[in-house]
Amino acid sequence: MRAAIRILAICVIVTLATTATALLWWLLPWCVVIILLAALGPCALAGFRNRAATKQLASLGPKGLYVYVHGVARVPGCQHKGEAALVLARLAEEADQRGWLLALDAGASRLVDYYRQFGFEPMGQPVHTTWGTAVRMVRRPLAGYA
Repeated sequence: MRAAIRILAICVIVTLATTATALLWWLLPWCVVIILLAALGPCALAGFRNRAATKQLASLGPKGLYVYVHGVARVPGCQHKGEAALVLARLAEEADQRGWLLALDAGASRLVDYYRQFGFEPMGQPVHTTWGTAVRMVRRPLAGYA
């Protein structure tokens, strides 16, 4: 009788261990995803939510090789002093000399007119994202430089 109880106890322990292992293997990928999202923060989640908009913006072009201007930001205390305009003007000059095609996504409709000052032109319709509306803009090098 005692042998049967021992065998039964061993079977219960093995079953519990097997169930726990299966549960662990099922939970492990989800834990990794949660840890990555927590480590990367809201940017990762926003990027995941905006994947359709990102794909749509990329489909607008330009085709071939180009330099993508990822972001032009300013320090909060230095607004409206012209630093961003200096950076963009210098970038446009460098792009003209090297024959680069520049592209960027204007994250607000008011920025479309701002970027036009530097030779950028909108491509396609605005794309709706989780943070607002983005417009893909392209600047071709000026003739006579490259």
